[in-house]
Formats: sequence, C-alpha cells, structure tokens
Amino acid sequence: MSIWNWADRYSPTVDPGFQVTLGEGQTACVRSRRIGPALGIKHLYFKLESTNPSGSYKDRFAALAVSHMLQRGQSTCIATSSGNTGAALAAYCAAAG
Repeated sequence: MSIWNWADRYSPTVDPGFQVTLGEGQTACVRSRRIGPALGIKHLYFKLESTNPSGSYKDRFAALAVSHMLQRGQSTCIATSSGNTGAALAAYCAAAG
C-alpha cells in the first residue's frame, strides 16, 4: 500500500501512469505508554514515520511532487535542502528514472 490508495482525493490528480512510489505511507501508529498517561490522555498515539523509505514523513510530499513533475513533462528537479527533504526528493527522483 502507499499514498496512492487515496489518489482520487489529491488535487490536481495524478494519472496512474505517472505515480511514483517506494511504498510510502501506511506507517504504524503506536500507543504512548508514558506521555499520554502523564498528560491524562488515555488514547494518545504516535505515527512511526521513520519507517517510510527514506526515513521521513517527507516521502509523502516527495512522491506527490515528483509524480506531478513527471505528469507535466518535466525531467529535472531542483531543490535546496540540508536534510530530509533532499533525501526524499533524491530517492523519488531516482525511482522515477
């Protein structure tokens, strides 16, 4: 599964032939054992976004951005980043070819 399971909710839409994926999304939710109880919140959960392909929640953005780029016929991606955005974009651009 990936973020593309909900592609019909994105605007503008991306044609399935241009959808780039590395399996991002569907990250697990884990229940807080300490913070929730300390705050009096019985059901507090955290997403494990580090289990995305590049280790960041920014994979979700990168998959969509690179897919839109391809659909518009663009073959070059230029971005500045000192961290996770750059890693995610590099991974998805490489996957796109």
